[in-house]
Amino acid sequence: MHAGFPCLTPEINGLLRIGAEEAKLDRILDRAGGTLLAHGMATLLTAAFCVVMRSSLVSRSRARKAEEFFRENFEIRDPDAPGGFRYYQGKILIRTTRPEDNMNVYLRFCPDPRKLFRTGLAGSAQAALLGTALDPTAVVSTQTLNEMDADALQKDTGRVDLVINFKDVKSIVGLVCRPKVDIGELLIENVVRMKGNVGHLFKFGAIAKNIELALGRA
Repeated sequence: MHAGFPCLTPEINGLLRIGAEEAKLDRILDRAGGTLLAHGMATLLTAAFCVVMRSSLVSRSRARKAEEFFRENFEIRDPDAPGGFRYYQGKILIRTTRPEDNMNVYLRFCPDPRKLFRTGLAGSAQAALLGTALDPTAVVSTQTLNEMDADALQKDTGRVDLVINFKDVKSIVGLVCRPKVDIGELLIENVVRMKGNVGHLFKFGAIAKNIELALGRA
């Protein structure tokens, strides 16, 4: 389990830090509480993916570039799947161990593959010309949960693949504001724990790194 942290936590931290740096959120999150942090994290994660792939709805040439990024990161070769491939559909719950924080974000990749591609720009004259285009809003779904719902979700192995459990809100804010993460210290101090399939941490880390590269922030 610990082997996943050295390679992947910096990339995931980098993805979260993009939003914090741009919006200057680090100055207010420490005082805002878990609920605002959860909503902010959900918004930033969704925005990061949409920024990279939003061009898919602008023109066919840009759509090809966005779809290439999508296929490289979310398409998985699988000879047993229809067409020989499937989409990455990891389900990750990010939360804190302090119930009073009320900081719970449910992250799902490609939750409904049927909605990933749609015809052009809905309701526009370009629809017939552009054909099907990747819908960036369907690539990742984020949802904030209260403690009761998060507890129930964490126990449901069919609805969550990995739980990333931070110590408290302040520990998350501290990670977002650090340029580098000392994994050894985090583990020793019990700042973060994981439960579930750690392979999804590797995948999340790889996607996060590629988001940074695409935004020119790596």
